[in-house]
Amino acid sequence: MKRNVVTVCLVLFALALSFNVSSCKGWKLDAERKANEQAGFGKLTNEELENERSQNEAAGLGRICNAEVEKERSENDAAGQGRYTNAEIDAMPLNPRKVPEGYVFVDGKTYEFEKTNIECLSWGEQYKLVTDRKVAAVAPFIIGKTEVTQKLYESIMGKNPSRYKGANKPVERLSWYNAVEFCNALSKKDGLTPCYSKDSSGKWTWDKNTDGWRLPTESEWRWAAMGGVKSKGYKYSGSNNFDEVAWSISYGSSGPGDVATKLSNELGLYDMSGNVEEWCWRLIFCGAIFNDQTDAVDNCHELSWIDALGSTYASSDGAVIGFRIVRSAPVSIAPNKAMTAEANLKLRSSEATSSNVLTIMQAGTKVKILELGKSETIDGIVSNWVKVEVQADAKDRDGKPIEQGLAGWCYGGYLF
Repeated sequence: MKRNVVTVCLVLFALALSFNVSSCKGWKLDAERKANEQAGFGKLTNEELENERSQNEAAGLGRICNAEVEKERSENDAAGQGRYTNAEIDAMPLNPRKVPEGYVFVDGKTYEFEKTNIECLSWGEQYKLVTDRKVAAVAPFIIGKTEVTQKLYESIMGKNPSRYKGANKPVERLSWYNAVEFCNALSKKDGLTPCYSKDSSGKWTWDKNTDGWRLPTESEWRWAAMGGVKSKGYKYSGSNNFDEVAWSISYGSSGPGDVATKLSNELGLYDMSGNVEEWCWRLIFCGAIFNDQTDAVDNCHELSWIDALGSTYASSDGAVIGFRIVRSAPVSIAPNKAMTAEANLKLRSSEATSSNVLTIMQAGTKVKILELGKSETIDGIVSNWVKVEVQADAKDRDGKPIEQGLAGWCYGGYLF
């Protein structure tokens, strides 16, 4: 009888304990749901949290839930680092959190813009402006918040060619070649590999497999002036009011203004709509000093598109032209690597500019590298020819679909 009583008591005790444990577990789950909800992580149970954390860890994002991932992206985006998690940033060749003081990180993207050309109707008498809608693509890069100052230029080159002297004014009255030489000199000082070198004909070439300072490309300069992914569509770079962001040519005998004394644009860049004109790679200059607001060029246009590498004007140091500098992650090309066309790029039947053109891929087209070909210098860029396979959703320069899987050769210097 006693044994039965003990057994019954033990059963009742176990049931009570089970009830209390279950009740406690339910209470803890409710508490975690409330804590997660208050923290902005959603109403997730322990199991749901653990499942999300495991999935993110497997994806290389660390043991954080999806809501925590989104929070990191939002915080990094607000800090100008792009919509990346900390783990994604740490894996990038160009780390947005390690941008030197005085520079900003510009996230890459395929974007549209308008390009205006002057079309002569009769020589020296009539002309009209022709505006085309274009597409460009850029990889992430960092760029100077300001034009290179006279103080910085003199500290590196030991001289100051500027007409309008002032330590914090932009350096000016220098040639395109002077700007390129400065980039190399600063790269060496900072322990980086210079980007530029002269070929046997005396022309400068750009090795994209280096990490040094360089001039921005037309597409990079324009994208930065537009405000990048943070663009608000202003008429000028950072404002619809010209006087808030740009200097006029009416600045008088004192010359260009000190850098960073007007408002910045959305990315924190100064004087993109005008202080001095700026040298770019393959272009004479971007930006401008304007006579008045009616002469202004919208920030999604460039003032000039003259070929700097082949122009005698590149050696001129008489104009009020300065520059700002950029850095990007070295571009490596390897079989099976996925890459993007940064400009409209011809897909050819063989690795030669004389071969048949299969199609012209639109900027932003995704390709897969199949094979590396010969090394060559084209348009002042040192790279390899590559055989590529066009990926899904590709379009040609006219916006027509390109068959997925189409294979051909293109110049790797315009891939990133």
